[in-house]
Amino acid sequence: RLVELLRQQVPGPAAESRCGASTAEQALLPPPRFDDLRPRVAAFVDRHGCRQALGTHPFLKGLRSLLETQKGEAAVWRWILQEEVLLEAGDERFMEQAVELLSRVLRRAEGAAAAASGDVEAGGVAPGHLAWELPVQASDWYISRLLALMPRDANLEGRVAGELQQTGALR
Repeated sequence: RLVELLRQQVPGPAAESRCGASTAEQALLPPPRFDDLRPRVAAFVDRHGCRQALGTHPFLKGLRSLLETQKGEAAVWRWILQEEVLLEAGDERFMEQAVELLSRVLRRAEGAAAAASGDVEAGGVAPGHLAWELPVQASDWYISRLLALMPRDANLEGRVAGELQQTGALR
């Protein structure tokens, strides 16, 4: 089910032929307008950031960590997380809404041949992992507004899901 959701939400080779843009060109598309994202992010946080949804807190901490790390940095940071974070943190609705949120706020990082081969040192992603980045055009102002919608770290339980990796790309 996760693979199906990712195909629906995230541009990939099939989407390239439909919209005429390569993966590299899609990575350069500007982020969505913040006012268009605000209601979706706020609804996601209201539903999954509450005290009753403790299993989703590591996911939210990981997203928050990416945003905080990226703010003020010239280099693009990548958030790499295991697929299990989306599969096991909550119910199926959480998985669907998390993939939609990630697809709207971030860009899925798929380093061409390296990602296909799983060559982590060449910028690929290990099997069973997903990698996400903010669009290179995302300003610190934009990131700050996203952070303002997220639960404070002190209000989230558990450890950060995934790990952050600095890329060679600049924004």
